[in-house]
Amino acid sequence: MTVLERLHLIADQPPFALNLSSSAKVGKAVKCHLVDPSLSVAALGATPQSLFNDLHTFGFLFEALCERDLAIYADSADGQLHHYHDRSNREIDAVVELRTVAGELSRLNRAPIRWKKRPCI
Repeated sequence: MTVLERLHLIADQPPFALNLSSSAKVGKAVKCHLVDPSLSVAALGATPQSLFNDLHTFGFLFEALCERDLAIYADSADGQLHHYHDRSNREIDAVVELRTVAGELSRLNRAPIRWKKRPCI
């Protein structure tokens, strides 16, 4: 166990396994996340303006925030959050596996967003 694990600063997201008899070649690597994306923002010294100017980084942080929240919701419903990646480079960022139902598959997109500044009234 690393120092970051002992301090509960990182969390592992296990890969999703289709089923035992599947012939699909899927990735088996665990994804490691900081437990809160705000730690990344603080480490980068990012400001709202710098994130507004770098939507690529903002997209990664937003994806991490969504995955963190999904992990919390899955855990509260006695489930677990996984990820999926196969050799054909198909990827699912979040697979919520619940013990009672089949679960949901979702892809979190980091598509560029065109923000329009609103005037302050």
